[in-house]
Amino acid sequence: MLPPSHHHFDSIWGHEPVKRLVRRMIETGRLPHALMLHGPDGVGKRSLAFAIAKMIFSAGLPTPAVRLETPGPARFALRLPPVERDSDDLFGGGGEDLFGAQDDLFGEAPAPEQPAQAPPPEPAPKPKAAPRKHAKAAAEPAPAAEARPVRLDERIDRLVARAYPLEYDGDAPVFRGFVDLNIIEPPEKKKSILVEQIRDLQDLGWMRPMETSKRVILIFGADTITLGAANSLLKLLEEPPSYLVLILVTNQYNRVLETIRSRCASLPCHALPRDELKRHLVQDEGIDPSLAQVAATLSGGRPAMALDVAHGALKETRREVYEARLDLERVGMAAMPSAAGRAIQKAGSIGQASLLLMTLARDRMVRSLVPEAGHLLVNEDMLDLLDAVPTDVPGLWEEAQRLTGCLRLEDHPLVIAPEAALEVALWRD
Repeated sequence: MLPPSHHHFDSIWGHEPVKRLVRRMIETGRLPHALMLHGPDGVGKRSLAFAIAKMIFSAGLPTPAVRLETPGPARFALRLPPVERDSDDLFGGGGEDLFGAQDDLFGEAPAPEQPAQAPPPEPAPKPKAAPRKHAKAAAEPAPAAEARPVRLDERIDRLVARAYPLEYDGDAPVFRGFVDLNIIEPPEKKKSILVEQIRDLQDLGWMRPMETSKRVILIFGADTITLGAANSLLKLLEEPPSYLVLILVTNQYNRVLETIRSRCASLPCHALPRDELKRHLVQDEGIDPSLAQVAATLSGGRPAMALDVAHGALKETRREVYEARLDLERVGMAAMPSAAGRAIQKAGSIGQASLLLMTLARDRMVRSLVPEAGHLLVNEDMLDLLDAVPTDVPGLWEEAQRLTGCLRLEDHPLVIAPEAALEVALWRD
């Protein structure tokens, strides 16, 4: 599968409503200054963010092609030294931007004197129409904006594909790659976006674009922005320059501050239907149909996870999560803390662990009730684990219902200990 920065609208699986809406916004010139892509991890939000940026840049390029054709893997590197901000700081948003219109220091030039002319004769008064009772003025509908079709520019496609996230050379930020595209995400070995990154983002956000008509800033992991950084970001969201577009991406929409969410156009990215995902896996990736069926079902409609399953990356992970669950019936409920911790650690999140355990419970029920219906199983390649421990069908049904509720907790802002939530879902009454 292509890296996220290499994708465009035609190569992204699914998300047709979002793509149609964004394309319409761009074509009619009504694109909001801030968009927020949110949905489960692995549905393609990062790829969609890069694709949207390419469409924005392709709409009305004002510069000749030669400026966009500079070769090299890193076309541009901009180092911004630390600056002291005050009320008159042009980079920080105070006053006019660097290239905008400034006040004339010497005042406006006096208008030339015109020769005096006789005033025109007043028109004859028109007769007043008789008032109509209960008459209402019909409001004329606003004319619809004319859509101008936008086609992806190949030069923009290549430039965005060589984009780099924000880096630091000491204390000075370094923005590499396409000069009008900037990427913000949690630094390496950090779990959140820091306030220093957002302050540097403010400096760059007020600089006019140099090669296109827009400056686009991608913020990945918007739910990890610290409180101080969020307050700093609000200044840019409330009064952005006309040429700036921010695209925020998050897996956990409810954890983003309400003050930030309310200032962004919400674009939910849902999981793909199983049949559609299976068709893409078979046609675009050349995966065997039986394996594609397992991957599409097990992934819950998330292309990234489906590809991991299809290419074997999650095969051992599934087995370890299932082994942790079966230890509860081999050892007893005393193994619950260890089993819940192992399941989340191997799966990567409480949501993915819950989804894997739901498919295990379902397959065990199917295997117990209709053992000859192997085509109904999700984990056809793990019959040894499905038959390893005797099955309690009513108990597994109740467990699957609790796991369904646990699956929603991944996006809940108050879940501090996911292992405890998974323990509640697996606990037998």
